[in-house]
Amino acid sequence: MSRRVVVVVAGLLYAGCGPDRTFVSSSTAGSAGQDSARAGAGGGGPASSGAGGSQPLEGGSGGSLNVSGSGGDAGMGGDPTPPDLCLGVACDMPPADTCERAGQFRSYDKIGSCDAGVCEYPTRLIECDCVAGACTTDPCIGITCTTPPVAICKDADTLTTYLASGTCSEGACSYTAADQACEFGCAMGACKADPCLNVTCNAADQCHTNPGTCNSATGKCTYPNKTNGTACSNIDSNACTADTCTAGVCGSAPAKACPAPAACKMLGTCDTSTGACSTPNAANGTSCGSNVECQGGACVCTRASCLNGCCTAAGTCGSCTPFTLTTREERVRSLTIGTQFLYFLQTADTATKVFSISTGGGAVAELTNMPAPNSVFQIHADGSFIYANQGSNSTPDDVARMSILGGNFTSIAQDAIYAPLRIRTNSTSIITGSTLSSNYIMIAPKSGGSGTILISSLNVNASSFTVDNSNVYLLSGSGSTLTRVPIASGEGATITSASSGETFDDLALAGTQLVLASSTRVAKISASATGGTAATLQEGSAYRIVSDATTAYFFHTNATNGTCTGGSEIYSIPVAGGTLRRLAIDPSTTCATSVVHDATGVYWLSGNTIKKVAK
Repeated sequence: MSRRVVVVVAGLLYAGCGPDRTFVSSSTAGSAGQDSARAGAGGGGPASSGAGGSQPLEGGSGGSLNVSGSGGDAGMGGDPTPPDLCLGVACDMPPADTCERAGQFRSYDKIGSCDAGVCEYPTRLIECDCVAGACTTDPCIGITCTTPPVAICKDADTLTTYLASGTCSEGACSYTAADQACEFGCAMGACKADPCLNVTCNAADQCHTNPGTCNSATGKCTYPNKTNGTACSNIDSNACTADTCTAGVCGSAPAKACPAPAACKMLGTCDTSTGACSTPNAANGTSCGSNVECQGGACVCTRASCLNGCCTAAGTCGSCTPFTLTTREERVRSLTIGTQFLYFLQTADTATKVFSISTGGGAVAELTNMPAPNSVFQIHADGSFIYANQGSNSTPDDVARMSILGGNFTSIAQDAIYAPLRIRTNSTSIITGSTLSSNYIMIAPKSGGSGTILISSLNVNASSFTVDNSNVYLLSGSGSTLTRVPIASGEGATITSASSGETFDDLALAGTQLVLASSTRVAKISASATGGTAATLQEGSAYRIVSDATTAYFFHTNATNGTCTGGSEIYSIPVAGGTLRRLAIDPSTTCATSVVHDATGVYWLSGNTIKKVAK
């Protein structure tokens, strides 16, 4: 059993009784504590010290208690949390051992437990001969000390605990005490938990740091402001205002400006839904530098910006004068191009000769010399060979070839027509066009064999066609129609027709597009179209045209009557559409023929002169 003892708090007496139902009283409090108690007795609590501070008071049988208050506030200092009355109480003064009667000895443990500011000490009755408050035999026989006192707060920051097993002496148990520092304070016999335990500090808005920091003293979160100027979400539904944080608040900045991003662009406007700036083009013709002007939003050389009106691919003014590779005394009939060399056909009354010249100019080399009547009328270079039709006007020709290094022409197929006007090849075949009693398109294998007539019609222009591996594309109806004829079947289909008053004069392949030179314009249309409408790339007449995959190069006469009496101009224009460039002016009064090109230049015949202009 335990014995409850009293503790005097500020001069008031509390008492408990033992088994004999007699009171065990405390010692008397010091006069200073009594005076303080009287001064602060206005409250409703059991006792309070005066406003001057706390006053340690001693309990009746040992035990001490520190209580402070603020006069008339029940000793609680205004704190709504109940005070720990055992804070600072040391229950280490048990009552004295006594003889209950001659045969019973009452002992008390050396250390008790505090409950609501009152010390309780475990007690036991031991049967023994008891004389003068002591056993005459060993009173510890049969006693096991396994009920240690409860932990107490030694002070506001220290917890005192006791080992589970104690030792017995004179019939009383004592237990070893251990002090433990409490990081977050001690109350009600236990260390307080970290106030920030299980606290998650998530910022309530985007202008404070996230996560925040928990204050261990209060358990509350703090969130420092983000740096001024930090971007935050759009608060006004206007993507053109760059919202930023200022002193922890998200606010709108001035509207986004859209300056001109480059030459030939103008000040734009911001799209409030996307935040993207528009980039309007400056008006065509606006000067953007020396000899350059704006066209379609790009700063380029144009006919208007250069004094001579000719522009290079680099966008600077060119010389406008084509480069002459060679001029021959005898008639040059046909020009073709291979890798780094041009090949041309020169005829006289007694012989036909094939020559080569570098695409950069230089010496002319003779490759073959065929005496009459073994005439060659057109040549076409493809890979390692130069292909031609060899014969005379009185008998059908042979399809022949010779090495690009020189030598004689060798027949590889029997032709079915005479004196071709144009020769083209694809990966497997040689296609020629000729006219005699009718107009013909003939096909023969490169590997040798008999040629066959693919098309025979007076309606066909045998000198204006181009080919790929599947089709022949040709002009017919006196230039009124562009037709596609499959090589496998020979059944034609109209791709497009000329507009009223328009005549198609020449055509070329540009990837999957066909480009057309006509009496009124340069146009394009898909090679796979049927009955479609050609799109105009450039207004104005054109009479010869060639093209690579991206750009068309065409010739325009300067004379108003459609002849070349005033010379010719050479232009380039992107097949996708874009800026027109004049490359050169050819003063020759003979229209360009046999126009060919490679990666760097365009080459043509003007009479007996071979000319070149850089792309």
